[in-house]
Amino acid sequence: MVVDNQLFSHWLQIRSMWFDRLRHTQNAEGAKFSKFLVDDFYARQALGSP
Repeated sequence: MVVDNQLFSHWLQIRSMWFDRLRHTQNAEGAKFSKFLVDDFYARQALGSP
């Protein structure tokens, strides 16, 4: 099977961009969740909960 090099490199570029976006999205979600946990902790402390 013959694969066009230009098509293959274009596919690799798209794949790379997709993985970069996925990684960025996961990092953003992780940061939001971490902020939620910290905010929740301080809110519980302010309310006197253990």
